[in-house]
Amino acid sequence: MRDNNTEEQISKPTFIVNLQYVKDLSFENPKSPSSLFNEKEYQTLVNINVNATPLADTVVEVVLHIRIDGQANEEMQDDGEKKFSTIFVLDLSYAGLFTINGYSDQEKEVLSLVQCPSLLFPYARQIVSDTIRNGGYRPVMLMPFDFMRMYQEHQNSIQKS
Repeated sequence: MRDNNTEEQISKPTFIVNLQYVKDLSFENPKSPSSLFNEKEYQTLVNINVNATPLADTVVEVVLHIRIDGQANEEMQDDGEKKFSTIFVLDLSYAGLFTINGYSDQEKEVLSLVQCPSLLFPYARQIVSDTIRNGGYRPVMLMPFDFMRMYQEHQNSIQKS
């Protein structure tokens, strides 16, 4: 005799955050200490990517990769263009292991590339802010990121090619 509750649990779709962790973190501060005493404003260039790698039938590792380049205005070039100097580089790979079971392949893809990084992002955002502050600069607070838009843009670029 089978237990109906067990059958229901098996057939019920599951989405579980098993684990999250720093996979790789690098902070370069090449112009220190002089850049730390410089009162010049700096701008940040932010690049965010997501990779999802199946590890088993129902387990996927999702890696949120964030790279931030802090650049300061150095001087005007002869042609009137501003010259920028890199004052710091932060490179973070923040990962999570997720169990995704009972969903279609399309749903698994959306969960892996949209929902999973959305869950990881607040933790990665805090690591980014703390690391840059600990490097001697004002903290960079990343704005919330639209992973669904990133996913849709990627899908559109695949369809066009």
